[in-house]
Amino acid sequence: MVGMGKNVSRRAVLQAAPAVAFRPGSHEAAIQRAVERAGGLPVVPAGGLVVLKVNSNSGDPAPYSSSPTLVSWVARAYVKQGVRVLVGDRSFWGDTDTAGNLERNGIAPAARSAGAKCAAFEHDTVTWKELPAEALPSWVAPIRVPSAVFEANAVINLACAKTHFITGVTLGLKNALGFVHALSALFCGALIGLAPWVGAFGLSWAAALVAALLAAGVVQRSLAALALA
Repeated sequence: MVGMGKNVSRRAVLQAAPAVAFRPGSHEAAIQRAVERAGGLPVVPAGGLVVLKVNSNSGDPAPYSSSPTLVSWVARAYVKQGVRVLVGDRSFWGDTDTAGNLERNGIAPAARSAGAKCAAFEHDTVTWKELPAEALPSWVAPIRVPSAVFEANAVINLACAKTHFITGVTLGLKNALGFVHALSALFCGALIGLAPWVGAFGLSWAAALVAALLAAGVVQRSLAALALA
């Protein structure tokens, strides 16, 4: 970040910024209203599986990561109905401590407190399934995503609205990249072939990924707007 004529680190901004404060219960009430306006949560039968795709690119707290309050609220709503909930993400491909990030930003504790499981989508920590190569012509195969994404009755995208150095802004499409195995992301034809990073890079690769997941019947609904609650 650049400001006041000198470089300012994100960490410094975090330390200098006042803590986000809510009146008791007001955050949960805002989430409730957002869910209602979005048409409600996807209906999943008891015993089914919901995957909550959070944004945990670092250990920095919300709003740089998904809100633990939001994660807990959505997870608890399903757990009360007897639905299994898996909360997960993969941090930036160069960061191999997604599990630690999930702990530091409060997402993992929030998931556990709601009765959900939390997973780091890294290498041997989960099982993987390949997407059809023809569905993603701009990527270099194999493209692997957690098998739980295919097994889920619903995948809910709890993205963040924040800036991003490649796409310009991080929303639902960009957040979907956290499903992809780190090595698949590293060798993505679009990421490597379209350097240097410029605004024209756009969301082509993320849109193609989501389209492939939709075609495979994986992503049924996205409630990325909940991240703004």
